[in-house]
Amino acid sequence: MDKFGSYINENELLLLRYYNDSLTKIKKQLLEAAIKGHDATHLKQLKENVENELLKLDKKFQFFSKDTTSRIYKKGIEGQETAFKQLHIRFTPVKAATYAQFAGIHKEAVKTLAINTYKPLKRVVDVIGRDCIEYFERTNFNDTQAILKKLLKFFPDNEDLRSTGLASIQGVVNGNITWQKAIRDFQETFLKDSIFKVPYYKKDGTLHAMVNMADYAELVARTTSAEAYRKGAENAILDTFDDMGDLVQINGKSEFPNSPCLPFEDAILSLTGKTKGYTTLDAAKAQGLFHPNCIHHFGVTAAVIAEYEAIEAGKNKGTQLKEIDKPPTKQREKIKQTDKNEKWSINDVLAAYTGNDTLVRNAFKSATIDNETADILANIHKLPAVEIINDKGRGYFNRATSIISADNEMTFLHEFGHSLDYGLVKASSKGYSNYSRKLENVVEKHRIKRIDKFPETVANKFLEVKEKYKLPNGITNFKAQRKDGWCALSDIFDALTNGNMFDKASYAISGHGAKYFRQYGKKEAEIFAQYFYLRTNNCTEALNVLKENVPDLLKSLESLFTLYVKELKEL
Repeated sequence: MDKFGSYINENELLLLRYYNDSLTKIKKQLLEAAIKGHDATHLKQLKENVENELLKLDKKFQFFSKDTTSRIYKKGIEGQETAFKQLHIRFTPVKAATYAQFAGIHKEAVKTLAINTYKPLKRVVDVIGRDCIEYFERTNFNDTQAILKKLLKFFPDNEDLRSTGLASIQGVVNGNITWQKAIRDFQETFLKDSIFKVPYYKKDGTLHAMVNMADYAELVARTTSAEAYRKGAENAILDTFDDMGDLVQINGKSEFPNSPCLPFEDAILSLTGKTKGYTTLDAAKAQGLFHPNCIHHFGVTAAVIAEYEAIEAGKNKGTQLKEIDKPPTKQREKIKQTDKNEKWSINDVLAAYTGNDTLVRNAFKSATIDNETADILANIHKLPAVEIINDKGRGYFNRATSIISADNEMTFLHEFGHSLDYGLVKASSKGYSNYSRKLENVVEKHRIKRIDKFPETVANKFLEVKEKYKLPNGITNFKAQRKDGWCALSDIFDALTNGNMFDKASYAISGHGAKYFRQYGKKEAEIFAQYFYLRTNNCTEALNVLKENVPDLLKSLESLFTLYVKELKEL
């Protein structure tokens, strides 16, 4: 990932932190109102708490719009100033670094950028405020059925939760369950989910979809930050070159083979149309360059200087666009199959997972590749490219930088599962979430909320396994235990206990623990990656333990895997 991409990611994470911090506090007030809203004085205080939190969120967004936008605008300027130095081009450095310090064209630019950034963020505050006010003012807090129905309106697409909520309403009516239990039944999901949605419109003004508010905030951060960086670069170039020219080269490499901006990679364009014979930046934008998820930017490069020289010599050819009929770079190009009977080739994987060919070859040489896994590997070029490193023996997948750290085949296959989980969501331009979130309801259904309620058959199996893999000196043969899938299976059950099994139970073989699994989305992500490991290593005995004890979870994993293959092939 280049510096441009890292700047964008930093801003996305910052804005999401602002949003999620306030969202958590607001949702607690909404739940508190559901439980104690019959007290008019207390209800009034809760409503004021929400209004105050929205004011704080609005101030955070204003700060982000001015301060963060100004900082990344300056990064765009600095990127060009670095290029000018390398190309020995004389320029006047821009010393201003904050919103208040900029002057001239830069002052007007950051002002406009700040306004354009704040507008959609203000919309976020307004939508949340509208929904919360409606909840406080139009809910009869003396009627438990009315409260539950109002809460369920926050989840129009979550059929399982709606079914739970409707059953709770019926239970309260019939007297089968208490009001407090009805609230607890979906309290955890209510606190975890991004319950607010915002309409997202196409360019023609028609409604595209109701978008999760967190995803919308992330999109705003990404697009406005990218625009600020590019605007800083543009003004630095125009200010320096003045009447000499306005040519730039498009920088960055797309990870997606179907991206509309691919033809413009490395192309020479005209910023304003001043240099005749070259496609303008606006014309390129109209054809798909700088779409919402676009990682491309531009600058003055050695190729641009050479183009000016070609213009003087009368040998220039104007803007040259790439012919795109396959992924544009060798790294991501899908290698042709040599064996027509096979769906995939190891070269497919090596083209997308670079940095340690030996590790990749050895991992898949010993792996069991069924038809669906073969379909994934045959289409792996559609997912973001991944770099493999060895970070001091640690195993992890970094979704922001698209890096796997692994020093052995077992760790690699597990982290490979994580890269698939996040890769499909990113490749379909839906942000940085994980595909395994679709498991959320079934995982919640199988949650083991008390360690003394842990399935006895599974606990006994783990004790049997621990004894079986003991070496003569009494030390556990952890490598063999892990290879046969018992560590993966143990981690799946640790996830179902929210990490309590690994922290508290003597029969635990492996796990991530409570501190890890209490983070949103971690349970589903680890279960998906561990299932991928069990499946590709043909760990039939461990899979049978899942089948015998949590058959619905295994069935859901199998169904999700099939759906994953379908959506990947359709990309």
